[in-house]
Amino acid sequence: MIKKLLIFICILSSCINKSPETIQILNNTLDTSSTDKINNQTPKIRYSDDPNYVASFHLFDYSLDNFNIEGTKYEVVNRIAKLDSHYDFNETSISILLRIDGKVESELFKYSGFTTRDIKNGDIDKGFSRFCKVNYKEMFSETSRRLARFDFDYLPSAPGNNTITFVQFEKNTVKSSDYYHIDGRFETNGDTIKGIYWTGYFGVIVPLLLLDTENELNLIVDSLKINHIGKYLIFSVNDSIKTARETKKIEIVDDIFSAEPSFISVDIIENMEIRLSNIAIVDSTFTDFKKSKRIILSSRDTTLQDKFKNGQYWLKIRIGEKEGWTRSQQHYNLIGCDAAG
Repeated sequence: MIKKLLIFICILSSCINKSPETIQILNNTLDTSSTDKINNQTPKIRYSDDPNYVASFHLFDYSLDNFNIEGTKYEVVNRIAKLDSHYDFNETSISILLRIDGKVESELFKYSGFTTRDIKNGDIDKGFSRFCKVNYKEMFSETSRRLARFDFDYLPSAPGNNTITFVQFEKNTVKSSDYYHIDGRFETNGDTIKGIYWTGYFGVIVPLLLLDTENELNLIVDSLKINHIGKYLIFSVNDSIKTARETKKIEIVDDIFSAEPSFISVDIIENMEIRLSNIAIVDSTFTDFKKSKRIILSSRDTTLQDKFKNGQYWLKIRIGEKEGWTRSQQHYNLIGCDAAG
């Protein structure tokens, strides 16, 4: 079902795979989900580029949240590996644990892809060369349940990306979603979720919905909130006010929904305010759109991402008293949309 709208959000699996440089634990296998609290333990680690050098890091537990659900105590714990503080990048999250009534019941997340480089006798004390930071945010809480989002920053990585997962805590039940990635950012307000997808010139607002099924959570595009005009799907533009870079006359299309659209001339004056309102994408990409009430997220099709990145959409702009549509990258630059990403 509309696999093509979902490409911009995908499960991020490649970012957490082990690389050839992954640290090897010498003391057999480190059990990151140990039921005992870590208190400055120092497992030994070996660096794959130098088998003769052995160093150590320290493990610490940091409480992200404490709450009660119908008399049961829950604690969400971020287990962190730390090097000495003088290294440039000296810590990484390795595990998110769930304690229920003081006992570790599950490991919500595990990161094994951290690596080190230039940690000994080098010109640069770099520390971790590949690491992960986790941010936790409560979305809403009721007497019988609590919903939270986890944001993951995998470094090094390109700026402007966001990876999240959702976890819902209930009495004797914990539901989680897959990991979702967007070129842009996710915004949540209570249980309202939207994706701000970066096209390369501006952000597009995509309404999302978290479906609570019997055993899991699924993030989907909320097609009921997407305007559908003729053969087009319409999305709103984020940060819609731009400033013209120079004075120039251009031609834009008056009405892309008309059977006979025409060009109109508009005068752009340097530093004048330009308003971006919507983009329109032909829905022939979305073969099952009319058959479903929801668009299921898919990571196996890149059609929509290609359309965004290659400018295969119409942008509606308002210049002075005139409105119209364009898909010219020269126009984007002229009206103040900086190309990035």
